Amino acid sequence: MEYYKVEIDGFVAYCDAFIIDKAGVNPILCQFLSLIGTPSTVKAISALLYSNRSCFLSNGKKEFQIRFDRGIQTLRTRKIDDSVVKIFVGTNSKTGEGLQESFVFGQDEETLKHRAFLILDAATSIPLKPEWENWLYEEILDSLPLYSFGSKELTHSCLIRWPDNDSFIQEKVLEGIDAGYLK
Repeated sequence: MEYYKVEIDGFVAYCDAFIIDKAGVNPILCQFLSLIGTPSTVKAISALLYSNRSCFLSNGKKEFQIRFDRGIQTLRTRKIDDSVVKIFVGTNSKTGEGLQESFVFGQDEETLKHRAFLILDAATSIPLKPEWENWLYEEILDSLPLYSFGSKELTHSCLIRWPDNDSFIQEKVLEGIDAGYLK
């Protein structure tokens, strides 16, 4: 398995998986980071990441700077022998442009679309049916592909955006029902 070295303010740990923006402008927006290291190092790096600091990732061939711009939360922390594995994710947010956004990932396109549906369904008060997930993905969600490294579970990843306005979603769903696309 390949690892990236994670460095910030003299602290060094390792990363076995991440999801970042494909734009490539330093610091690159990070959505998911799996950090591995000693308990004290992971704790120090966590504190710095939570204070909106950026860190460097390198693997001998590539080096770049990442940061969690839109909020961060810990998904899971697990101690294994003398090491700690801590998984960070970017939080859902409002863009200030009348949109909400979140990142989604899956081992295949079907899983990715299903998870995108679950996120949209939780974010809106409009009742949505699981049978509509492909239509909703194409008609309501704007998706921006992301770059992922690591687990096969992260093979497909994207940033999804949707209107922060239930009336738009309701209008589109009603149009879909009237046109016979949705039942």
